[in-house]
Amino acid sequence: MHQALRRWVAAFAMACLGGTVIAADGETSWPTKPIRIVVGFPPGNSTDISARLIAGELEKTLGQPFVVENRPGAGGTLAIDSVARSGKEGEVILFTSTGPFAIGPHIYKDMKSKPTKDFQPVALVGRAPLLLVVAADSPYKTLSDLVKAGKDPKNTLNYASTGNGATNHLAMELFKSQTDTHFMHVPYKGSGLALTDLIGGRVQVMFDSPAPLLPLIRDGKLRVLATGGAEPYGETPAAPTIAQTYPGFEAGTWTLFAVPAGTPKAIVNKLNAAIMPILGNAELAGKSMAGGVELFEAHTVEQARERYEHDLERWGNAVEKAQLVIN
Repeated sequence: MHQALRRWVAAFAMACLGGTVIAADGETSWPTKPIRIVVGFPPGNSTDISARLIAGELEKTLGQPFVVENRPGAGGTLAIDSVARSGKEGEVILFTSTGPFAIGPHIYKDMKSKPTKDFQPVALVGRAPLLLVVAADSPYKTLSDLVKAGKDPKNTLNYASTGNGATNHLAMELFKSQTDTHFMHVPYKGSGLALTDLIGGRVQVMFDSPAPLLPLIRDGKLRVLATGGAEPYGETPAAPTIAQTYPGFEAGTWTLFAVPAGTPKAIVNKLNAAIMPILGNAELAGKSMAGGVELFEAHTVEQARERYEHDLERWGNAVEKAQLVIN
């Protein structure tokens, strides 16, 4: 059959079914209707803010509304379950982060949908190192001071996290393992109260992402001892990386777009291609960095999957060392 005729037949058939047209050569008319971006965190969260920034740019590029829908709960896994059941026509997209997507599969035994088999990563968006911080008046001035105190059995030191199984919880467990130190875990429901207690001296140390920390660091209420990133962090250039002293240590977060497994490759590739120029948008990059998040460089769908699988394994090892499972 002539190529033009094949395209017409395919288009007519799909139009009758009300679906997305995908031609024999992999071209697609997607999107032909508004797209929902589901975020597993409440409005105002840094992941939510990033999703809205990207959504606005995707509307300009692809000509359809991209509407952000917040479905918080169960550490971000409710959103994963919701999108996994949403169909494979690219009408619902997941925007998620390290915690639910790379750590969640290892710690939630009853997680209904598994990112490893139920989703296709499409594009990484933003990344940020976890920063190791203490109160400004803490006696621990350097990373070595903290490690020395953490090794002393006479000390009873506590560390805060934003909840059991959170990225900063696992980061501290990884830190304890690599430094042979001892700190007691005090989980909180989010960063707010945890940081209040850190500044007030009720807990001694904490890992967290830059977004909630940078204002307190700039106001002189917190001191950064080190960054969990593989390289020095531009917003706290004087802070060393933990990897300089403990090679191989890395703890950070990222955000990522994913679609249900089985979504046509043409849609996956078109979405990736639409996102890549946005990551190079200087104005957007500036807004993102103001919140402590660096945008990824351009990459393929395959590279997004490779990075995800690498971090999935790395965080799985951390979960195993911490012997952490949440029912």
